[in-house]
Amino acid sequence: MGSSLRDKMWSPLIVFLVVGLATAENAWKPGYEYKYQIKGRTLAALHQVADKYVGVVSRATLTLQPQSSNAVLARISDAQFSPVQASLPGGWASRIPEKELNYKSLPLSSKPFQIKFKNGVVDELVVSKDLSNPEVNLIKSVVSQLQVDTHGENEIKWHRGSQAPKRPSESVFRAMEDTVTGKCEVMYDISPLPMYATQVNPELAPMPELRGDGILMDIAKTKNFSNCDKRVAYHYGITGLTDWEPADNEMGHFFSRSGVSRIVISGSLKEYTIQSSVTVNKVILSPALYNAQKGMVVSRMNVTLISRRSSSGSPPSVPNPQRVKDLVYDYNDPFPSERSSSSAKSPAKGNKSSESESQSSSSSENDSSDSQSNSQESGSSSSDSSESVERPGHKRQIPKRFRRSAPQQKNKNASSGSSSSSSENDSSDSVSNGEDSSSSESSSESQNSSNDSSSSNSSESNSSSSSSSSSSSSCSSGSSSSDSESSSSESNDSDSNCSDSSSSSSSSSSESGSVSSASSSSSSSSSSSEEHNPKPGMNKAPKIPLLPYFIGYEGNAIPTSKDIEPVSAVKKLCSQIASELQHPSTIPQKSTLSKFAIVVRLVRTMNAEQLQKAVSQIYAPIKSSGENPWTVLRDALAAAGTGPCLTTIKDLIKSRKIATEEAAEIFATLAASARTPTAEFLKALFALATSPEVTKQPLLNSTAILSFANLARKAQVNNVTAHNLYPVHAFGRLSPINPKAVAEEYIPYMAKHLRAAVKDGDSHKIQVYIRALGNLGHPKILSVFEPYLEGKEPMSTFQRTLMVTSLNKLAKVFPQVARRVLFNVYQNLGESHEVRCAAVLVLMRTAPPAFMLQRMAEFTNRDPSLQVTAVVKSAIQSAAALQGPHHHEFKMNAKAAANLLNPKPLGIHYSRQYLQSYMVKEMGLAYRRELSWIGSSDGLLPSSAFISTRYNVGGWKSQNMALAMMTSSFNDLVDAVSDQFEDSDSSNSGKHGSKSGKKSSGSGSGSHSPFTTEKIAEMLNIEPSDDEQVEGNLLVRYMGTSRFFTFDNTTIENLPALLKSAASALRSGHKFNYNKLYNQFALTLAFPTETGLPFVYSIKKPTYISLRGEVQAKSHPDMASGSRDSIRVPETINSTASLQFVYSTRMTAKISFVAPLTHTRYIAGVQKNIQVNVPIKATFDLDAENSEASVTLQPLYNNREAQIFHYSTIPYTAKHNILDLTPVSQGSNFKPIHVREPMQMETTVGKDSTGFAFRVKYATEQKYLDYQYLYEKAQRHDAMSLILYPWAERTIKYNNINVVFDPQRSNTKSVTFTASYDDNSDDSQSSHSWSDSDESDSASNESRAHSGKSNSGKSAGSSSSSMANPSTSKPVSEKRQQEFLRRASSGIKNASASVLDLAVEFNGNKNIAYVATAAYASSEVDETSRALFYFYKSPTYGNSKPYEVCAAAKGVYPNVPLMNIAKALRANPTSYASSEISFGEKCGSGAAQISISAKGEQSQERKEYIRRSPMAQKCMSLMQSGSYLQPACRNITARANFLDSYSVNIQYEKLPAAFKNFTYKAYSVARYLGYPYLDENTINVHNKEGKITVDIDFEPDLKAANVSLTAPSFEADFDLVRVGPCARPLAVQHPSWNAADRFLTYALHAQWTASCGLDRDSVSTFDNKTYPIHLGKCWHVMMTSQPEDDDSSSSSSNDDLTAEVTVLVRDASSHEKEVKVILGDDVFDLKPSGSSSSKKSSESGDADGVVYFNQKQRSVSYRKINNVTDSDGEMLAFWYALPSGAVIFEAPQHEIAIMYNGEAAWLEAGSTYRGDVLGLCGTYDSEPATDFTSPKSCILEQPKMFAASWAVPDQTCQGEAKEWQRRAASAPCFNQTFTPHDVITEEDANSGYSSRSSKSSRSSNSQSGKSSSSSSNSGCTQHRTKIIEQGSQTCFSMRPQPTCANNCRATGKVEKSVDFHCVANSSASRHFVEMVKKGANPDFSRKEVSKTIKISVPQGCTSN
Repeated sequence: MGSSLRDKMWSPLIVFLVVGLATAENAWKPGYEYKYQIKGRTLAALHQVADKYVGVVSRATLTLQPQSSNAVLARISDAQFSPVQASLPGGWASRIPEKELNYKSLPLSSKPFQIKFKNGVVDELVVSKDLSNPEVNLIKSVVSQLQVDTHGENEIKWHRGSQAPKRPSESVFRAMEDTVTGKCEVMYDISPLPMYATQVNPELAPMPELRGDGILMDIAKTKNFSNCDKRVAYHYGITGLTDWEPADNEMGHFFSRSGVSRIVISGSLKEYTIQSSVTVNKVILSPALYNAQKGMVVSRMNVTLISRRSSSGSPPSVPNPQRVKDLVYDYNDPFPSERSSSSAKSPAKGNKSSESESQSSSSSENDSSDSQSNSQESGSSSSDSSESVERPGHKRQIPKRFRRSAPQQKNKNASSGSSSSSSENDSSDSVSNGEDSSSSESSSESQNSSNDSSSSNSSESNSSSSSSSSSSSSCSSGSSSSDSESSSSESNDSDSNCSDSSSSSSSSSSESGSVSSASSSSSSSSSSSEEHNPKPGMNKAPKIPLLPYFIGYEGNAIPTSKDIEPVSAVKKLCSQIASELQHPSTIPQKSTLSKFAIVVRLVRTMNAEQLQKAVSQIYAPIKSSGENPWTVLRDALAAAGTGPCLTTIKDLIKSRKIATEEAAEIFATLAASARTPTAEFLKALFALATSPEVTKQPLLNSTAILSFANLARKAQVNNVTAHNLYPVHAFGRLSPINPKAVAEEYIPYMAKHLRAAVKDGDSHKIQVYIRALGNLGHPKILSVFEPYLEGKEPMSTFQRTLMVTSLNKLAKVFPQVARRVLFNVYQNLGESHEVRCAAVLVLMRTAPPAFMLQRMAEFTNRDPSLQVTAVVKSAIQSAAALQGPHHHEFKMNAKAAANLLNPKPLGIHYSRQYLQSYMVKEMGLAYRRELSWIGSSDGLLPSSAFISTRYNVGGWKSQNMALAMMTSSFNDLVDAVSDQFEDSDSSNSGKHGSKSGKKSSGSGSGSHSPFTTEKIAEMLNIEPSDDEQVEGNLLVRYMGTSRFFTFDNTTIENLPALLKSAASALRSGHKFNYNKLYNQFALTLAFPTETGLPFVYSIKKPTYISLRGEVQAKSHPDMASGSRDSIRVPETINSTASLQFVYSTRMTAKISFVAPLTHTRYIAGVQKNIQVNVPIKATFDLDAENSEASVTLQPLYNNREAQIFHYSTIPYTAKHNILDLTPVSQGSNFKPIHVREPMQMETTVGKDSTGFAFRVKYATEQKYLDYQYLYEKAQRHDAMSLILYPWAERTIKYNNINVVFDPQRSNTKSVTFTASYDDNSDDSQSSHSWSDSDESDSASNESRAHSGKSNSGKSAGSSSSSMANPSTSKPVSEKRQQEFLRRASSGIKNASASVLDLAVEFNGNKNIAYVATAAYASSEVDETSRALFYFYKSPTYGNSKPYEVCAAAKGVYPNVPLMNIAKALRANPTSYASSEISFGEKCGSGAAQISISAKGEQSQERKEYIRRSPMAQKCMSLMQSGSYLQPACRNITARANFLDSYSVNIQYEKLPAAFKNFTYKAYSVARYLGYPYLDENTINVHNKEGKITVDIDFEPDLKAANVSLTAPSFEADFDLVRVGPCARPLAVQHPSWNAADRFLTYALHAQWTASCGLDRDSVSTFDNKTYPIHLGKCWHVMMTSQPEDDDSSSSSSNDDLTAEVTVLVRDASSHEKEVKVILGDDVFDLKPSGSSSSKKSSESGDADGVVYFNQKQRSVSYRKINNVTDSDGEMLAFWYALPSGAVIFEAPQHEIAIMYNGEAAWLEAGSTYRGDVLGLCGTYDSEPATDFTSPKSCILEQPKMFAASWAVPDQTCQGEAKEWQRRAASAPCFNQTFTPHDVITEEDANSGYSSRSSKSSRSSNSQSGKSSSSSSNSGCTQHRTKIIEQGSQTCFSMRPQPTCANNCRATGKVEKSVDFHCVANSSASRHFVEMVKKGANPDFSRKEVSKTIKISVPQGCTSN
């Protein structure tokens, strides 16, 4: 039944449709007059926050009088409007109470206008020229409701593969239809409307009787804004990272837009009457981009029939008529006066948007030149001349509407070819060399475009345009350029029918690697049917459409109003802002930052002449204090970013009104904030950046060229940013994509200066021009980089590394091009690890495909460089863990490769790349962070580090933070800087008072050994190192700009002069006043609504940073005195400073629309303020000699309140008069939105505890403000997102927090922080008492207790807390420090003790002091250590009683064996600890007491686990052959004595209840976190009061732990609590290593202090390479410092000390070793204790070795440390024995330590030696592949030859070492040098837009059947492997070379040198020859280069 009824309803409709398709006319009958009621409303609201709406409602009457079947005369009368600002509980569509309405007359002309139809569809309007642009747009909004395409006149086909709804095909169709909101796709759905529906809603068909014999039909129209032929919009600020199309149906999660119409007609589709038409247009978006609660602007236009009557008389004609070609919103000319004046000079050549009917004969001629204006410089329009029209009672100039005539009319006129100007302009409309078809440049640019395309006719040019600009794959009319109609006039319009959603572009081919989305985003802007305003010039203000300040005065810019004089207004605002900035506490309340935003917007409307006038009136040099309006205008000029601003700033720079750093900041800000970067703008910016006035100014010169390059990339190279970031829908393509200037002017200029800098060795310029070229991101930079990256031109490793990292922009814009080059660099094993690592870092930014990542992952298993292995491994692993849909494909690719990676763990000192992303739960917030570094071969710290964070706020992505530091060597940088300083008590010769740094021992007898480091270097002929110069840079993104700072040796050598100058200036006091106003970010989006009123969304974040004050400093000795070449390190510094730091920012988000005729903006918005204000006076005193420092702080203003912190969020609605240049928040119609009564709190903090009173006032409408709220917020975030978005909230609500310093209630005047440090190094009981004598100790030779068993639990008895109870509580007391040093070291043999004393004193009416003192003592030869802690708080204003805490702790940790696994497993590592804590008013008997005793031991299960582990079994096997120190043994021995079982007993008494409550809360948190593991018993627990027991037992593998807790009231067990790998080294104790040692050993994989082990017959190097060795009776160099080249710069003194260290080793017997340590002129020998030449001292006990100093034996004791000092009394070396018998020898100044047991030696060397040593222990550069480096600095292959090369060929050398050394001298030895490699192919070097554009052009011409030279050449040039036969060899080119195909010939020949790989003639060579002949190109790129041959290659190829 339902089906039958439905068929009955549809059958008449189908009949009407069929008839209508054949004969449809317009909707009204001639002879009648129809009246319609017009009702409109446009409202803005935060509707999901509250029901507060603001907006306007309107009403009017529309009278229609049909003139013919295709023309209707119309008139709008009685137009009224009423502003609305009210609550609408029923929503936006609900009835508005009459009391809320106040209708006023709308200034809309009632003059008649004509509507013309074509086949029933509105074709054009004829209106009076007297109408203003806003009036015409309002008429269009009304007529748009009458646009009904009942028969599919403009129907477009369904996309292939898409499905139309299952309805009769005639009732559902798509059409491309023009309305006021644009010409966009509309979905029609026509269905019958039953009569009963009109009874329910009679307004749908108020006159149903007019249907006659027909029916009522309901027509639903749904707009698809994502597919528009004419998109009317203005946008700015959508970054290239954001894949949004402006004004689409949706933009990420942030924005959605819809347009739905319902039209009811009566009658038939042939003859019908529109009963009603209603269109609702909604724009819904998140105000701050991410909010869960949305806001909206909704507009509804309702046209309803109210009467029909017969008409009498002839209808009136349209006065002073002009034609308007469509219903699309017209852009306005904001400056009609400029147009009038320019028209007098240069009349317009044609009328683009309208033409007078009375001048139709001339209109055709005018239309023919509708392409572009050639009078851009004079500001004239490109369409029609302006006229001054006078209206009754009002005189004004009518703005020009920048519109083109319909494409069909243009093509018709173009085909006539009667006008020379038409031909010229049509050709300029084309795309030549990649230029956009809709680009409208200045006259010179248009002429250039014409010249470029002059060789082609108009039709060909347009065909090329559609291909090269946006080769669309889906056309709305179902046709493309290849199947369009044959007439040339139609080909011009081929682009107009193409969809914006094109998914491919000729400029985005896979060859080029361009981002594919670039094409889709560019297609809409380049569509020839889209109409644009003329390109902005350099002197005239840009003619920006839709924005309030440009249309706010009746469609004109507000400066055209007589009420606003822009220069005076700017001057007044700048003065107000400057005054308010002097009182930072008032900045949020006075909306100062909003005023700055107003200045910026107003400056954008000003021309160069006005700006120059403003500057001349406001400019004043910046003073050290006081207000200065000039800084406000200066920053506004930079932030405005228009052509006139650039012109003004250029004049300021050239006149030196701004210079150096100030000019650099302004230049960088201007480039970053450029709104309309046309080609002319960029040329002017380039001319300024390269002008002498800029290039000769430091800081400015580098910033200028780098900022220019960044902007050129965004505007001209990167298709995506050029489209997304800039207003292309308003102006067309602002700058042609890849214009000739980039490739032919900008890049050659930079390349030329780079070559000159390389020639001159100017590191600063080299770095700057490398980075500038990289910033361009153009493929042509590869040809500039090629000779350097391939070794054809000299360049340092650091500079090549910088060159590779600078490809990051190319990787972003052209990922496939960059990917190939970077992968080639990575694959070059002959390249340095720094360059290869840099290639990997950048390569990962291209999101490599799975096969490439798999290849890289697999290669980590055999890559010789661990640095490269580490970075590849970390990059792939972190990429596999990325979150979010944007990274899904990359993540899956990485996952596919992750399991192929090398499983070997590597320390964090190796290169790394960590990619991390996170999406905040339930919020539109996310981030992606990259943290990476390139490891150094000469230190633990990386040579380069990079960090960047990309924000994702509601889908809007921006890189807001970036920091990069690169150095050639961080260690060398530190050394070079250290060289500039000298100790104040030293001579000019060096830090240690000795030029060479050599220090003889204090023994009085030097060494008579024949060995010194220098002599050994001469004997072995060790090649000196060739040190590269120190160079580096710092790249930082801050305050909305990027800055790049470079340094090199020259920079560092200038440090003394700079610091001396600064010290001299600071002596008398230096005032400074830094102020900066800028926008952190800005996003603007505008387009017309259905009512013809422009929707405007903007979000911006104006920010103010200020640091001003005065600093005075004095030092002793005076830093300004002394040598000019060095800086004297001061012993004391005394400085004072008055500082005021202010950081203030206001985020303003406005959802609004503009009513131009009433100059009103209706806003629903949110503003968020954050401010920090710190006004202080500070005094700093440093006493370096006594290790004491103090800082005193006090308020800058003693009698003035200061708002320290402010935070507020205010949602609101507002009606704002655009002509009122005051902030919206200060207007009378600003109404905050409140959702509930706010909770308020006001309190004072700090007064009682410190004497400083801070008032805290807090008001919030947060419904719940408790721990649950904070917990839920923390659950949504990770740590990084919480830092990035600390103030982000899901909901929008009112908040206000203020923290104010109240001086009136403060009793304290200042606060002093003091720190003091001391140790016992100079005490009589310290190191000097260790000095050894020539005679051994006479004490009896006691037998040593075995393995720590001499210590029982009692011996570690509790240390009394009284030890930490000092005799004085005075702040920073020397007496207390000495007491603590003495008590801490009491009873500890050879103790090293240190103390730190901290104090905070609040000075005022009552002095309040907080004191903390801590001391620690330990010893190398005593198992006992002790720590003391004391805290004291004096009586405060809130508490009259003092408070003390005294704590003493003691531990007993035995020294366990570290060289022998068997001894380690037999040792007893049990350790004990005890502590006593006392606190209360006094630490005496009445205080609370806590006693803790703990025991840690190793369980039998753990011992058995270690013993049975595969590593232990392997070590046991090695030990049988005498190998104790191979990696397996060293690792397992280190693990053998970890303690896995702990018991802790806690006893307490007199604890206060508050403390007990706190401890229980802490347990509650632990119980919550450990709930899955918890088993708790609270029933029948009767444990002893005052005692708590904790037992912790780890699993044998230490991966989990069982924790038992017994307390008086409960028992708890946490079973198998997981222990993470990072927590494990901190949680599990080891007797010999503290927590820091354990963690660093874990993090660096035992490379914290790398060690080299030499045992019976093997060596394990610093970099863990193990090889066999036989020394014999011949000294071998175990380690020696590599000598430096005589030409190298002098090193620091510390380097001199480490440069004179050599360690020799030889066999003493078949299983014993002797070690000789050479420290300058002093020699130490370590010999086995059983050797014939050694005798045991009485206290040596069972020590396994003896020590000789300068050939005299010294005693070795396990009970004390013996040492030798140098001539300055500094310790030269010390030694002692471990209980296991091993001897520890350390030389602290030289940073080496040796563990020696007679049979083996374990050498540890500090990080200073990394990369600077040679010998048997390797190079210590983190690369095992280089360990076999011989004295010749080349790498040997055989271990035996390598070891022999380090034998010392003196007279004592016996055995076969000399013979093997002779063989080694002639053995193959490979230098570790940079090996050139062809990493950039010919194709990559020549890639770019030009080639791709020609390809797309050829493709287009070929498809359209055209013939041109380019199309005939498309397949001529090929790349083939070149073959040359030479004698018995056949040589193949390493890379394919260009050659001409068959039927083609070379246009010219060039010679080039090509690398060839040659092979002997054989079947294999013949096979390769045959492959080449068949067209294959075998890969010889990895083969060795046999020779380089000059060959001729074609310069180009063309058809025969």
